[in-house]
Amino acid sequence: MARKTKEEAQNTRKKILDAALDVFYVKGVGHSSLEDIAEAAGVTRGAVYWHFKNKADIFNELHQEIHMSFMDRLINTQTQSSLSPLEQLSLLCIESVEDIETDLHKRKFFTVFFLKCDYAGDLAGLLSIQNAQKAESLKITESFFKRAIEKGDLPKGSDTNLLATSLYCYIGGIIHEYLRNPDFINLKKMTRPLIELYFKNMI
Repeated sequence: MARKTKEEAQNTRKKILDAALDVFYVKGVGHSSLEDIAEAAGVTRGAVYWHFKNKADIFNELHQEIHMSFMDRLINTQTQSSLSPLEQLSLLCIESVEDIETDLHKRKFFTVFFLKCDYAGDLAGLLSIQNAQKAESLKITESFFKRAIEKGDLPKGSDTNLLATSLYCYIGGIIHEYLRNPDFINLKKMTRPLIELYFKNMI
């Protein structure tokens, strides 16, 4: 019975998170309430409070979910020994960006975090958490460039932090422009050429 109760609680928690993403996607984070989320999830407001302190807690949990997924992918990419470090990183970027078009859940997530979120009020404190997570992933990304230097694929003395930062800005720009206007960037056709252009001009 206890196991069933735990499973039910986990299912309810997931249902709330999925509903929150849908509500944020439609109404924006600032205009969404816990009542909206509870109604969309088909649960009581009390059930929402049982699992989460407030809307900021839900928002942070959604970000944590996508961050951990990306971190796992980033780390696992390094095990693809048949590819060079730059090839590993290029493929990761291509697949990650293309996922936004093919995976509705991820597209909703990035739409919320890029276009429908105002980091004010209860959400203001989350920026420092997200910045720390970004620094963590940036450090791992930088390791790809360091290994590329060791293998002679990049010139010695290359600024690996600058390379990693510029890559994040480049990928972020592609995603942002696609979400703002999908007609401007056809991810299915343009993602690979755009990413390959970046890495080609690096060497």
